Amino acid sequence: RDSALVARYGTEYSYQITASKGPTDFNATNLPPGLTVDYSTGIISGEANATGSFNVDVTVSNSSGMDIETLTLQVLRGRQSIVFDQNLAGLRYGTAPLDLNASATSGLPISFHVVSGAQAVDLNGTRITFKGPGMIGIRVTQTGDGNWFPAEPILRQIQIGKAELVAKAHNQ
Repeated sequence: RDSALVARYGTEYSYQITASKGPTDFNATNLPPGLTVDYSTGIISGEANATGSFNVDVTVSNSSGMDIETLTLQVLRGRQSIVFDQNLAGLRYGTAPLDLNASATSGLPISFHVVSGAQAVDLNGTRITFKGPGMIGIRVTQTGDGNWFPAEPILRQIQIGKAELVAKAHNQ
């Protein structure tokens, strides 16, 4: 778990400014983009959309006066995952080419790679063409960027069945 003054890119964040002697007004300046302060409750919240270290000037006040303190808020790269729940059961050699559908929770583009059974398929981007029967392994990745850590890759094993034999009788 991250400390109270550590936010993650693309993740909801909330921090309660603490003060004594009955503060009635709160403020925070130099917040990372995407975060705001509630002036009456002192809660800093939102979804940070910039990474880095931010020196946030926090002001608390009441009828007796005010106090200012600078807090360092770190916004770290966000954590993402890959969603690949496409049903690929029952595929056969001879099936029409298929578009693979997966996504990253970050919204960044994902990549597909054939890691085993390449003789049974052709993969062009997300489009897979079946060249023959066999077991294939597809690895799905998202490498991250300056704001997102890489996603944990997914490896899917897919069985490509033999083509269905269709016999037609000709009435002669």
